[in-house]
Amino acid sequence: MKKLLITVLIIFATITSVSFAEVNPVLKSTRTRLIEVTKKASKTLSVNACKHPSNKISKINYKYLSTAKHTYTKRCNSCGVNIQFNVAENHMFTNGKCVYCGYCTHSNISKKDYKNISDTSHTYTKYCTTCGQNLQLNVKEGHSYNGGVCICGKPNPAFEYAKQYLESFKDPLALTETIAKNQQESEMARWKILQDTQTKCFEIQQDVSVNQTKTHDKMFSKWSEYIRP
Repeated sequence: MKKLLITVLIIFATITSVSFAEVNPVLKSTRTRLIEVTKKASKTLSVNACKHPSNKISKINYKYLSTAKHTYTKRCNSCGVNIQFNVAENHMFTNGKCVYCGYCTHSNISKKDYKNISDTSHTYTKYCTTCGQNLQLNVKEGHSYNGGVCICGKPNPAFEYAKQYLESFKDPLALTETIAKNQQESEMARWKILQDTQTKCFEIQQDVSVNQTKTHDKMFSKWSEYIRP
């Protein structure tokens, strides 16, 4: 290789020393080509001479391989040559994500984009907080009220009713009327229960009396048949 380089340099020096190389198109093209060959030969010699010291080796072009490993290309920073391809190694995770190839295990799950869809439920999007990827859309779950309002924004019906009920107590006259109305409704309910109970008791007594009368009639009839001559 060294002899080849020396030969090329000699030819190159010879051509460049000839003054008519500038005016002859063939020689001019040959001169340009020899310059390129000389540069490539010089680079090749430099690469072949490189020992790829370990402190000059770096890893590039990381690619996902499996849930356990990824691959990379080993490169010499001294000569700039890739010296080994598709080298496999284990992932290195930080917060569930590989710091080299970017593979994520989605171990940190959260919810977002809540939407109220009915009086009893809402939907949300399940996503990974590490990589931001949406994992599941329109997941349905029941409302959960905190402070009178669900996380989807729906007010708690019971809370709203209680609020309205308490609002009515701000007016003393309205409060008195409400109490009187509630008492009247309670009395009417008690009277209805008492009336229904009395009616039922009377019906039971009537049934008992009728059954006793029928029984007596049957006994008298049997006795008459027995003593009749």
